[in-house]
Amino acid sequence: MKVNKLLSILSMLIVILVVAVLIYMFYLQNEKIEALNNDLILKDQTINQLENENQSLNQEIEDNEIRIAELESNVSSLQAELDALDVDKDARDYVTRLMDKFFNDYFNQSESTESFMDLTDNELNAYNSFKENYNDMALTGLSPLSIMKLYLHAEKIKDYDTQYELYTRDENQVMWTKEEHLDIPESDRVKDFGIFETATRRTVTINDGEAIVSWYSTRDSDAYDEDAWQYGFRLTMDDNGIWRVGFIPMQ
Repeated sequence: MKVNKLLSILSMLIVILVVAVLIYMFYLQNEKIEALNNDLILKDQTINQLENENQSLNQEIEDNEIRIAELESNVSSLQAELDALDVDKDARDYVTRLMDKFFNDYFNQSESTESFMDLTDNELNAYNSFKENYNDMALTGLSPLSIMKLYLHAEKIKDYDTQYELYTRDENQVMWTKEEHLDIPESDRVKDFGIFETATRRTVTINDGEAIVSWYSTRDSDAYDEDAWQYGFRLTMDDNGIWRVGFIPMQ
């Protein structure tokens, strides 16, 4: 009887152990599935953002082509009228000045501005996701411009922890620690975001793993003044293909 009882208890323990192992394996499988689902969601968000940016760029290209065609037509018309004039040099100079004024007025009317402080839904989602645990996957697929906007957003809301995590991690480029970054006094931080809110003629130049976002600010002067100050913001790409903010990005 005792032997049978021991065998019965042993059998129950084995069954319990097997069930526990199966439950644990099921738990691990669910964790793996959840992680894969999260990766798929992030990749879908990245794809959607890239598609939106591509559509926006295509629309800008079409608009610019229309503007160029209009300008070429106006140039041809005005030049023909100028050539047809049988007048002296002073009169020609006067007409030339009128042409210059026409183009300046045209550009000033058609020039659009943008604000780097306004995040798209995708950029805001990426920021909030990255802020949770600073997982680089949240930044995958974001353009240099988007990373710059996240950096400026962190500065504006005084989220200096997240701002530091957006810096490059290249040991050859790191210039100060996170603790030192958090200790920077408010008086030395950006307080006026005007030049970031009135950007015009924005370009992004990418060369050999480095990106420069350049723009002019309508707050400073006429958007088409050749002497206007051009701003620049520097980023670098890490080994995982993610854009990072360079230390002292604006000089």
